[in-house]
Amino acid sequence: MCYYLYMNKIWIYLIVFTTVIAVCFLWWIFYPMFRVIEVNDGLPIEITMPDKNNQIQDIRFANLDTYGTDKAANNIEEETFVASMNTQESTKSTEQLNDIQNPTSEINNTIEQANIIKESGTTPVIGVGGHSASGSVKIIKQGSKQYIRYQNFSTTDGPELRVYLSRDLAAKDYVDLGLRKGTRGNINYSIPDHIDINDYKYVLHWCRPFRVLFNYADIEEIKDF
Repeated sequence: MCYYLYMNKIWIYLIVFTTVIAVCFLWWIFYPMFRVIEVNDGLPIEITMPDKNNQIQDIRFANLDTYGTDKAANNIEEETFVASMNTQESTKSTEQLNDIQNPTSEINNTIEQANIIKESGTTPVIGVGGHSASGSVKIIKQGSKQYIRYQNFSTTDGPELRVYLSRDLAAKDYVDLGLRKGTRGNINYSIPDHIDINDYKYVLHWCRPFRVLFNYADIEEIKDF
């Protein structure tokens, strides 16, 4: 009798444990299909400005260092030095104001280069295997940086859905652009600097755990611009 009770407890524990595992697994698979993550990225613009304040400050402290620390030796020149420093500070303030009002050609060139953005045409996003998807993809070039941009995008989510730049639809030869940022909106994905986009034909949303393609866009016709 005790043996049967013991065995019944073991079976109950196994059933409960298996049920919990099954529920967690099904939740992991099916919950993302009902999840909506909206992202609205702007155009990727990065501007690096020269730090002129630090340069002026460095010059200022360099002048102070040349003054020396021996007060007895510098007593005679103290008034002249203070007057000279005041003149230099006034001149530097004027130059700093002029820099603000009249940016240098270096700053102008930096801003001009940073604002040059080239955009390709668009290609449609196509859902695969019952996974609905819509929107379009374009390529953006800004200086040496390149981006894949999804516009008016919508897709079904999935477990560990990743974005691949791929040579085929089976994800045999690809570059991983990272975990999907969102399932709806306008979304940018940065392409690594060492990657030549001309070597790739598709952009994929790929479910890595189950090796399933959710959607793709053919970028072959929009790469040359």
